This record gives sequence, C-alpha cells and structure tokens, in this order.
Amino acid sequence: MTDPLVTSPRVYFNDGGQAANGAAGVPAAGNGYLDIGHLPQMELTPEQETLDYARIVNGERIKVMSLVIRQALGMTMTFDEVNAENANLLLSGDGTTSNVQAGGSIGPESHIAPAKLGRSFFLTEVQASAIVITGSGGTPTYSSSSDYNEIANADNNEIKVLSTGTITSAAALRASYTSAAKNRDSISPLKDSLVEGSARIEIRTVGSALSGPTWTWIIENATLRASGGITFGGTVAQPTLFLDVLADTVVYPLRPHGIVNIG
Repeated sequence: MTDPLVTSPRVYFNDGGQAANGAAGVPAAGNGYLDIGHLPQMELTPEQETLDYARIVNGERIKVMSLVIRQALGMTMTFDEVNAENANLLLSGDGTTSNVQAGGSIGPESHIAPAKLGRSFFLTEVQASAIVITGSGGTPTYSSSSDYNEIANADNNEIKVLSTGTITSAAALRASYTSAAKNRDSISPLKDSLVEGSARIEIRTVGSALSGPTWTWIIENATLRASGGITFGGTVAQPTLFLDVLADTVVYPLRPHGIVNIG
C-alpha cells in the first residue's frame, strides 16, 4: 500500500543559516532551527514556466517541443502558535529583544494629561498597583474615582482622565506606582522583509500500518516571509507564512534544492 501524506508537518527554520553565508562551502550556523509549531495546513506549490516550439505542417501549427525555462518551489503554511518568535517572522522583524521589567517602586514618572479630556495616557511599566497621580510639583493628589480611572492589567496601564474631574487639559502630571517583575519581548516591524536561512521539513505519513515512513526535506537555501492577512477577534488567529525554496548551485550543485530522505 502506498503511504499517503496525511499528517500535519513540522517546519523548522534557521534564520541566517543558509549555505551561502558559510566559509569555504560550510553552511553558516545561523541562529539555530526554530520550530514554527503546529501547522493546521501546508500547501506545496511547484511552478514551471515553459517555452514551446512549433512547426508548420500542412498549414497547421503543431507543437514539437516544450522546454522548461524556469522552475520554482515554495510552500504556504498556516500556523496557530503566535509566540514571540513567530510574531517576529509575521511582522517582518529583525529579531526579538528581551526586556526585563524588574518591578518595584516606580516614580515619580512625568506625564502630560490629554489635550482632550476623557482620553487616556499610559504608564511606562505594566502590571501596576498602588497608583498615585499628582500635579507636576507633587500636589495636588488627584482622585482615582472622580479625576481619573485606572484601567490597569497585565498588558497595559491606562489612565483615563475624566472630563468631569479637576485635571485640566494638557496639565503636567506625575505618576508613582508599584510594578510587578515581568519579562517582555520587543519586535521592530518591517525591519527585515525577507528572512534568509535554511529549513527542515518533517512529514509523517500513514499507510497500511499505524505510522508510515517520515519524509525529511533538508533545504540549504530558503527565504521566509509573511503571506496574506490576519484576522483578530472572535476567532482563532491562523496567519500564513510563505517558504520559498531557493537553489544553491555553488555549494550543492548536485542537489541545489536540498534533499528529501524517506524512512
């Protein structure tokens, strides 16, 4: 029985690890292989561009030859593990930077009230408690119920200035508070629109037995980029990435598009 390809593949990408970056034909180490995570769907898209030659026979144009002048191979993958590393790929960032929020007593921190009352400003650190808002000189101390509202949670610390309070438009303010210790990752979007590297794709097949042979495709030269849009809200976000398999005819002339091992 032939083993059909039916199971969810695993895709690993090593940014900066393409063979062209290596010295004397040795692939560059790169940053190491990143597991893209669970892929509900992956579509392999081979492409061929041909040039046809024809001959006129008895007044009729007959095709006698078709030459392949361009070949391409890529895959579109849908993933649902939107962690920091995958978000960096999706947003075309140039890497993630870890920021440590040590926590503790913060302030006084300078802020400016919104020009239009009823709008908000944000504290610098997240997960804040014991928030005190005063004037720029330390007085007066404003009320968290009548002058502003605290909308503080693990993701942001919003201070909404009430239009019915005593804080005036564009007033200079101070904020003092206590923040919790927290690690956060930062990404600079659109800094690296095309991520170059190498890839490894593993596909488990299922045949007559409970499990069939594993296909392992080792790709020495590839690029990875975001593909399509993302829908947020009311549904599970399933963004897509496109892996473009590139040829490496210098380092690997006999298998420029990698190699597939089965078994």
